[in-house]
Amino acid sequence: DLSQAQLYLSFADLLASNPSAGPEVEQALAQLSRKHPEQPGFEESLGYLALEENRQDVARLHFSTAVERQSNDPVAIYNSVRLQQRSGAPPSQVLPLLQRALALKPDYTPALIDLGFTAAKANDFGLAISTLSQLKSVEPNLAFEVYLTMAYCDLRLERFQEAAAYAGA
Repeated sequence: DLSQAQLYLSFADLLASNPSAGPEVEQALAQLSRKHPEQPGFEESLGYLALEENRQDVARLHFSTAVERQSNDPVAIYNSVRLQQRSGAPPSQVLPLLQRALALKPDYTPALIDLGFTAAKANDFGLAISTLSQLKSVEPNLAFEVYLTMAYCDLRLERFQEAAAYAGA
């Protein structure tokens, strides 16, 4: 049996996936979110709806609220991270969220890559290397940046042989 909130959430997902639904959907979702603050899914739906309409600041607020409400959706958490990064959030603010997304879905490649790059920017070279080393494969368009980052981090850790190996990859 589904609770009333879960039924509303399913309905909200259906409404949010309909691009021609109009502003009434956003109002209904906002009302449901206020009525059921224990459910992060309404804020997630509002975030996706805002993204579809290219309202990134609004989407950032909704995804942040979903994260605060303990969202267990790694994609929603990652969307929150990316939107926060675009608005200038420092690495220290997004690193825990990237780790949270990966705790929920350890093989989530976009979050792995982002955590590796963000950790390198934060001078956490060990975390950067250990994260990027988890990639099962690297797309050709990202290979240079990934291996350069790994080589740089190994250099900073004074692991010269490893750095040379990545620089030659």
